[in-house]
Amino acid sequence: MIKAEDTDNNFKYLNNGYRHLTVQVYGNDIAVISLNGPDKENVLNEEIAEELHQVMDALNVDKRIIGVVIASAKVASFVAGADIRMLEKTNSSKAVQLSRYCQDEFKNIEGFRCPVVAAIMGNCMGGGLELILSCSYRICLDTDTTVFSVPEVKLGLLPAGGGTQRLPKKIFLPKALDMLMTGRTITAKTAYDIGLVEKILDPVQNENGEVNYEESLKFLRTIAIITARRIALKTLSVKNWYSTWINVQNYFASTWLVWNYVIKTAIMREVEKIGVQNMPAPHSIIKSVEAALFGKSEIGYKVESEEFGYLIETKESKALIGLFHGITKCKKQRFGKPANIRSICVIGTSDAALACACKVATKEFVTTVVVDSDCARQTALDYVENYFDYLNKKQKKYDPSAPKKEHINVSIDDASISSADFILIALELNAVDEAYKRTLEHVEELANEKATILIHLFGRSLNSIVKIAKHPSRILGVCYGLPYKSTKYAEIVKHDSTDSQAIANAAFILWRQKTYILLTTDNEKTPGYYLVHCVLSILQTTSEGLLNGSIRSAQDMDNLTKRAGFIGKIASLCDLIGLDAIYKICDRYNVNGIITKLLEELVLNGRTGSKHKKGFYLYDDYGHKVNDDPVFKYCVSKAQQTILKKFSQVPNVSVTFITIRTPTSTEWDVEPAAKLVVNIVNTALRCYENGIITEPEDGDVGCVFGVGFPPAYGGPFRYISQRKEDIIPIASGNKQLCLLFQKQLNEAKKFY
Repeated sequence: MIKAEDTDNNFKYLNNGYRHLTVQVYGNDIAVISLNGPDKENVLNEEIAEELHQVMDALNVDKRIIGVVIASAKVASFVAGADIRMLEKTNSSKAVQLSRYCQDEFKNIEGFRCPVVAAIMGNCMGGGLELILSCSYRICLDTDTTVFSVPEVKLGLLPAGGGTQRLPKKIFLPKALDMLMTGRTITAKTAYDIGLVEKILDPVQNENGEVNYEESLKFLRTIAIITARRIALKTLSVKNWYSTWINVQNYFASTWLVWNYVIKTAIMREVEKIGVQNMPAPHSIIKSVEAALFGKSEIGYKVESEEFGYLIETKESKALIGLFHGITKCKKQRFGKPANIRSICVIGTSDAALACACKVATKEFVTTVVVDSDCARQTALDYVENYFDYLNKKQKKYDPSAPKKEHINVSIDDASISSADFILIALELNAVDEAYKRTLEHVEELANEKATILIHLFGRSLNSIVKIAKHPSRILGVCYGLPYKSTKYAEIVKHDSTDSQAIANAAFILWRQKTYILLTTDNEKTPGYYLVHCVLSILQTTSEGLLNGSIRSAQDMDNLTKRAGFIGKIASLCDLIGLDAIYKICDRYNVNGIITKLLEELVLNGRTGSKHKKGFYLYDDYGHKVNDDPVFKYCVSKAQQTILKKFSQVPNVSVTFITIRTPTSTEWDVEPAAKLVVNIVNTALRCYENGIITEPEDGDVGCVFGVGFPPAYGGPFRYISQRKEDIIPIASGNKQLCLLFQKQLNEAKKFY
């Protein structure tokens, strides 16, 4: 490795007591600014911006400096974006000023008298990406921690430091729009391929092949210093053939016809797929980009600032920022210190069992999947192979800390149970209770007394299953979101005698799976499982449409959730869960009416879910949905006839947990999509009221990532706190509101 020279003592004046950065000068001519905020990650706030401004002013005056390098002192974070706390305190007029200030500072860097090279290692997001766009040249290190994105749209905002102006000119316009409109994260390799960075370096590795992050950072800084000097001495050009080709492509892409009829149409379709087309931020981004393409430069920057000022005070932005805080909370280890877990044993070949095993298959754990036959073993091995093929395509970068298939052992021998510190029992969700009990008894016979046992369930009575256990305090349930491969949702379900150490151990394993963790309660008096309540609430809302004929297909069910702004589709979700698994819990949750009858008819016709290619939807051999489906219509018709016959004898039906509307109920005459939102908010508040969940943030994160509640509302608890005036006229006719919902409507007290 080329070593940089030591800092010259003549430049000590540059380190003027800065808290967020340090400055070193190498070879008497190249200044290296190392960003190093007090937090774990570097964030752009007023303090670091002011310090960077002072340093750049000082370097501008000192003519001995012929080049500048901007780097980070942190190996995992270049700049993670703007300080969220700062944004929360900002009103519209201040936001416009803040945007203009950032734009001016980045323009100063862009027009600096000598080359400024960005040396990027770690996350480069939001304001960090805007910072490197203003530099003359960009070098990044190809590590698992180096990623790029402009995630402001996920907070209901836009990049306001010139991001909507520079990014579409730096890379191919459609790719820039995709990043701006979706907040999608890209790897270092992708950033190089699309021209976002000019050079990519391989990291320094130890003898065992693992990345040495500290040495890699030194190497990156050295190459950046050499590069800055070469640019200053004109032995390296900042322009290349690829940047010229990008300019040619963007020239044609930004013509009025291509922009309006091809590019804008395509990106709005992509935005619609992720369910944010009705939020203001994507439209503000389009407006700012259009100003950059078809107006003068200053007009584009002005539009960007004004749109940022508008967005900062929208309900959507405040809700999404609140949801961000909830996510931050739910992905932390917050349930106590776990025991020393080294060995994990997974019982079963369900998708949940195998996905869990794959996610914890790191060198930190000895992970064993125990199966009962050679056929089951082959099924497990095939799943593991397919999972890691999927993971490798998704990661696109070798990560030594990531799960690896070589860390999984699939065995017919159950001897590994006795040495396991943590055991997951994950049978198929439609398995009978006796199967869970038999498996639990067998596991307890072999397991050591200190091992934590986690059982994957969907709405089953946990207390009933653990009654047969010798050590029930170490046993608890888990309810994963779907699909299991990619879910962020994991709900720990405790019963009456669950031990706090067992909760801490389970939370640790789920944390290692990178999920957002909720802790919920299940007992015989009040059935728990927050995800189950949310799913059943949505199904309940479809009952009226099934009865009156407005819902005639699975697509109609999914369209209802789409109209309500959900990013999840209820029919598709239920097919993943399994219709037979949902049908089995209907009695426990007092669900009756047309939904129960429809599930019964579908299950009787062999339609149990997507795993068997038949559920609410029909699926072809490739997993694609088949539109023409006479069997579903037949099942709906038969369920209608049964319920109408029953209603003719009993005019009104009301139940404890889930309310089923009758065809004669007209007192709540509200559009179905609005009903859906109110019903699920009511369900979430009832779960909080009954102690199933204990914190509003958990309820918000769980509802968004469990069933796809509209993210722009921030979750059901933030929705009722923020939009009470919108809810009152919609909910006033609903006679089934829980007491907490009624209090929220009638009192000034809010959750947030």
